[in-house]
Amino acid sequence: LSGRGELVLIGDQQQLPPTIKSFKAEKAGLGASLFERLVAARFPLTMLKVQYRMHPAIAAFPSYAAYDNKLATGIRAEDRPSPDGFPWPTPGIPVAFVGVGTPREELETMVTGGSKANFRESRVVAQIVGELLDNNGFAPEDVAVITPYVGQLRQLETELKRHQVAKSELLLNTVDAFQGKECEVVVISTVRSNFAGRVGFLADHRRLNVAITRARRGLIVVGHEATLLNDRV
Repeated sequence: LSGRGELVLIGDQQQLPPTIKSFKAEKAGLGASLFERLVAARFPLTMLKVQYRMHPAIAAFPSYAAYDNKLATGIRAEDRPSPDGFPWPTPGIPVAFVGVGTPREELETMVTGGSKANFRESRVVAQIVGELLDNNGFAPEDVAVITPYVGQLRQLETELKRHQVAKSELLLNTVDAFQGKECEVVVISTVRSNFAGRVGFLADHRRLNVAITRARRGLIVVGHEATLLNDRV
């Protein structure tokens, strides 16, 4: 940059950067964006502190985990009523974790292309989606299902078809591809279930942050509790 002009960059270093497809570029340090470099160098930074998307209960954890408790909510809980058709653990708090499998079970499997899938988890997700659609008057596009793995994405497509939910209507995608989007209710299929406690792609806190900040009225995380608890993220 030259001259006396000013440059303003807008972004969020707590979410996913552009995908680097070149190994040489990544090895040369280009995996870090200009925005990330300037933040790390402590250039002046102004944070937009008020969010208007999420129910306050959904926003609470990302505010704590990613934004140093500085993220405020500009809407009331009653503006984002909890969806019917799901047994929320705490009334009025539309955030839930649904455990699949016991600590002694390893449910993930390798599928074609080297990706991961979890067949039992996909069945649980399809059941949850069916109940949400049946009890809320939601259109399929009001419910999003996201997962870190392409292999699970394909398995979810198959399972949702069995529940007569058309892929073309439901918002079904990977976490990375869903960045920048939002939906009334988001169901996250975490996939990983192994004795070693490896969470895979979700070990990147930025990917986790993207996943849990897409929902407006309800967030449901489906996964293997023992595996997920093993990771510091």
